[in-house]
Amino acid sequence: MERITEQLLIYREALKSNPHAMPPRPSDLPMLVALTEASRIVDYGGSSAWAYEFVQATTSKNKITDYLCIEIDTVVNYLCSLDIHAPTIRYDNTLGGIGSGFDIFYSNSTLQYVYDDTFFFNAIDEIQPHWLLLEDFLGGNFDDFFTIQNYYESKIPVKFRNQNQFIEGLCGYDLILSKPYASPVFGQINKLPMENFSKDFRVEYSQTMLFKKKLQIK
Repeated sequence: MERITEQLLIYREALKSNPHAMPPRPSDLPMLVALTEASRIVDYGGSSAWAYEFVQATTSKNKITDYLCIEIDTVVNYLCSLDIHAPTIRYDNTLGGIGSGFDIFYSNSTLQYVYDDTFFFNAIDEIQPHWLLLEDFLGGNFDDFFTIQNYYESKIPVKFRNQNQFIEGLCGYDLILSKPYASPVFGQINKLPMENFSKDFRVEYSQTMLFKKKLQIK
């Protein structure tokens, strides 16, 4: 919890002296917001909502009225108790039942911690956002598999997906952009450390993928 709030407060402090301060992680969300004039956004695994602050700092005339962060219970309860966000930002602990009418569904480095893709696909079918922006996606031309990520003092299960199957699961959307996601580690952008995996299961870089909702022909 301390890392989450520290992440946000350090970024806010940096913005005071430099409006172009680097955010906690790379993100193309401001570009998408500026181009689409989005007003309602779901940030799945949004943590401290630093991405909202990044959008505010970089888009001069955004129209965001509702920024919904989906997080686990402990994060939701903790951040709501601190009262450090504007009313535009709100938190919930589940994708189910949040309704439709959202312009953008955004996720940055979260889907690799989601076990059940059916749950995710069903949620997208319910929400029906116009755009899906998925950053730091881990996938490739192999069967789904799990490994363990060492994260500070924790060990976290991580899912690597068959990319084509995942894209096909989003049958109501067209993939219109796929590019490497630049994720610096200790200030450097390197290939993922997967030397201990067989070559068929290695991923050099994670990805940013942008999906657009297909037109409904009546």
